[in-house]
Amino acid sequence: MKDPAEVWFGSYIMGRRGVTWDEFIVDVYARFKDNLSSKVVEDFNRICQTGTLDDYLIKLEELKAMLLIRTPTMAELYFLESFIGGFKPAVKPLVRAFNPQTLTAAMEHARY
Repeated sequence: MKDPAEVWFGSYIMGRRGVTWDEFIVDVYARFKDNLSSKVVEDFNRICQTGTLDDYLIKLEELKAMLLIRTPTMAELYFLESFIGGFKPAVKPLVRAFNPQTLTAAMEHARY
């Protein structure tokens, strides 16, 4: 966490003891829900690999988490297809050729 989230988390954790994960998620959503607007969907749909594979994965996981907070029932296949679709043009067909069924499998094939 950084910037406002880091400040919020610091005061949150000092004021709350024994909070469960589910309570924490609800509180994070309540605090930052305005940041989880349709821009998250737009950003996720436009994500593509421009740098390293690890940089791409970090950004994808960040946006995926925000989308799942908004819509917890989103299909994993949507994330997998978006992930593969955003690879650099030279990588995408190689990964698709292996027909990966998970993000982990897609990542493994992309690394080779």
